[in-house]
Amino acid sequence: MEQALDSSERRRWSRRAGLLALAALVGNAPALGAGFVLDDGILLADNPYVKSWSGLGQLLSHELFVASAEPRFVPYYRPLSGSFNWLSYRVVGGSAPLQHGINLLLHAGVVLLLFRALGTFRVRLGVAFGAALLFAVHPATAEVAAYLGGRQDMLGWLVGFSGMIFAARVQNGLQACALGLTASLLGSFFHELFLSLCVPLALLVGCADEAGAKRRGAAVLGGGVAAVGALLALRSALALLPFEANAQGPLAAVRATVGVLLRLVADALAPIDLAVDVTVPLPTAGVTALALLLAGGGSAALARAVWRRHRALLGPLLAGLSIAAASCALHAGVVLKYGIISDRYAYALLLGLVVTTAATLEAWLPAPSAGLASSPLVAGAKRWGAVGLSLALVPLTWARDASWKDQESLQLAMIRDRPDDPEAWLAEGMLHFASGDLQQAYPRCIAYARARPDSDKANLCIGSWLLDEKRPAEAVSYLRPYALARPGVAAGRRTFLFALLSSGRYEEASRTLGQWLGYFPQAPELLEAREALARLRGGAR
Repeated sequence: MEQALDSSERRRWSRRAGLLALAALVGNAPALGAGFVLDDGILLADNPYVKSWSGLGQLLSHELFVASAEPRFVPYYRPLSGSFNWLSYRVVGGSAPLQHGINLLLHAGVVLLLFRALGTFRVRLGVAFGAALLFAVHPATAEVAAYLGGRQDMLGWLVGFSGMIFAARVQNGLQACALGLTASLLGSFFHELFLSLCVPLALLVGCADEAGAKRRGAAVLGGGVAAVGALLALRSALALLPFEANAQGPLAAVRATVGVLLRLVADALAPIDLAVDVTVPLPTAGVTALALLLAGGGSAALARAVWRRHRALLGPLLAGLSIAAASCALHAGVVLKYGIISDRYAYALLLGLVVTTAATLEAWLPAPSAGLASSPLVAGAKRWGAVGLSLALVPLTWARDASWKDQESLQLAMIRDRPDDPEAWLAEGMLHFASGDLQQAYPRCIAYARARPDSDKANLCIGSWLLDEKRPAEAVSYLRPYALARPGVAAGRRTFLFALLSSGRYEEASRTLGQWLGYFPQAPELLEAREALARLRGGAR
């Protein structure tokens, strides 16, 4: 399966690898000026567990957001992501430029392993270089490279592409099973979605033109199933929060998958309005059926054509398609639960499309010795096409990297690029809320809440306005779901308790205080609320 290179060819690949690493770093260089945004503060910069040696045990044995500066009860068990943050803090501390420098190095590492994997599966140098170069500087990579929380995606793909390179060396069923088990389980410790790594690995191994390849491919899948069992057993032993099941049925899941597909393909082909959160409406049944027909039929036709023309490339082609499909299907649950996705999910879809496109081009481009390949037009396109397109993309990538400077710049970018998205309404409302202008914040926050009734992200803004309007009883209904879902957010705790006390709900305030003081015994707003509750109860008697 793996192509052998002579010394001069290895030098050519090494030189191109150096250029790719440089392109990945330069292509996202403005990310070095990014600050701590979104979850960066609570998971790294302000997280007490990454700042102490003893905190490592908590990071390894608890959910990612439980072992954070603002505990949130969500079932994300990612011990290696938390441990990597702990390690990076040991090395560079709380320096935002240096932490983002680590992210750029991780992105360069993914690019290099992608390039190496394409070469391993017989994609020629020029095609592999062009494909990896376009990925290295694509604007959608800024969503991961400039966001410290995005490092868990890159770490998972380092595991994934290392596994793909090793897949070329699998010789028996035991090695194949070990590959599926190790890659899937290790990847899931960075992000649960990497449990699906066994699928592209099985396709790479199983489609090889060798005796026993299908059995070895099945063994890779068996290892992946074992990884799922091992992860569930570990979660049970640690008494972690259970996963939430989709209660909307399979049809809704399929429609959500197509909705994600349409958005992520738009991110890949026209990356002009990338955003942290994007509203994804469920497509109609007709649009869903048409999209599945086109995607499924096109993929099948492409696979058949590649198989007939260059059978050795069928495995990489199918592996790329499976990565793209998984990036959509596995995020459908986010749409069903929240109605949105993040454009950083396009990082995985891009990788899948790059692998698929490279395998297709390798199968269909004429051999270097063919007459057409030596024509000036074709030679120029091969030599400079990917380079020219990459240079055209760099300004877009730099602009998106720059928008990650701080929370306000992200919100302003959302408002500018997606003004009709309810997430932009929320961004505008929260900008006013952060400045203390509740009168300007409320209309945008309430518009968001009406558009997204299942979301509580605007509830702190709305509840605070209601309190300002002397309507505490109404404020409680908004503040309760927000504060209980985010007990680590001091502003949410303070405002909710104030609303409870102002509306005379002393019993609920007492119960809530008892729970929160167990987690935060020295929190000043909780101690103040306890004293206020005692005074109010005394006065009531």
